[in-house]
This record gives sequence, structure tokens and C-alpha cells, in this order.
Amino acid sequence: MFSMLLTGDAVWFGVPALVGTALFIIRMLLMLLGGDLETADSDPGASPDAHDAVGAFKILSLQTLTAFAMGFGWGGIMGLYTLKWSMPGSLLLACGTGVLMVWLLALMLRMILELQSSGNVSLESTVGCEGEVYVGIPPKGQGAGQVKLVVSDRMRIVNAQSDGDEVPSQARVRVVRVNGDNTVTVTPV
Repeated sequence: MFSMLLTGDAVWFGVPALVGTALFIIRMLLMLLGGDLETADSDPGASPDAHDAVGAFKILSLQTLTAFAMGFGWGGIMGLYTLKWSMPGSLLLACGTGVLMVWLLALMLRMILELQSSGNVSLESTVGCEGEVYVGIPPKGQGAGQVKLVVSDRMRIVNAQSDGDEVPSQARVRVVRVNGDNTVTVTPV
């Protein structure tokens, strides 16, 4: 079978097909084992927040080159051997298949990235929420404790200060304001 991919005109398609497929398999195995080839795709000057749904798909990355090589190679082989097309026709099919593979990759990456959501909760969204004291809160100005709040249908533990007297553990409280030190001020309910 390898001789069929590496003889005559088929060599122009067989080499990209084999190399692209081999890189794809290696990348998948590394991802399954917890590794990644991300360093080959990343921009060393970019901030960690630069990877969003738009920036995740780069025109010249290892993923896109691998996808194009696989599509180009196997599309050309299909044109030569299965469809019995001439070299120019097989070359057009190979290019079209390569572009289709890159487009499918972009579509899948976009769909995967749309599944992501931020787990961060703005402290401002806790104002007015009622919760339970998780760690006792000392009197006003003497430190902070913690409260359990349900914000956006999720349980959150937030550092809290008292607006007056000490608030014991398991007491019900309401958030009245957000402080500059990433704590909230609470009063008993």
C-alpha cells in the first residue's frame, strides 16, 4: 500500500497525506496523555487572555497545516486512484479537500470555544443576595470571615466583613455593599 502512495504522480499526494496523518495522530495521542504541542502554535508575545474565539483559529498553525496536508493528500489520492482523474484534476480536488479540512477545523474549534464559559462572578452581582456565614465574621473593622452565597445558580464563598457586631457561623446575612479589598459587607437578616 505504501508503494502505491509513493510512486509516480501519487508521491505529490502520498507524502502530505502520510505526514499530515502522522502529525495528527501524534497530536491526538499527546492530548490524550495530557501533553500538547501548543508551543508550536502560540505567540510568545501574546497575553494569556489573547486566546478567544476569534484568536484561537490561526491561519498558519500546526493544526491548520496538518489539516490541510491530510485533506490535500488524501483528496489527491482519491482523485488519482478512485476517480481515475488526471494529475490537474486530482490537484484541484486535493486543494479543495485541503481547504475543506481547514474550514471544518475552524468550524469545530469555534463550536468548542462557544461551549466555554467564565466561572468568574462579579462581586457587584452579590449585592442584595442573602446567604449563610461560612466562617464567623468578627466585629466591624476587626477582620473578615466568609459567607456562602448563591449567585447565578452557583454556590460561591466570598470574603466578608461585618457592618456592626460579630456575626457567628451559620447565621443568615445579606450583602449590603462591595469593598475595595475584594470583600463584601454584610448585615444579619
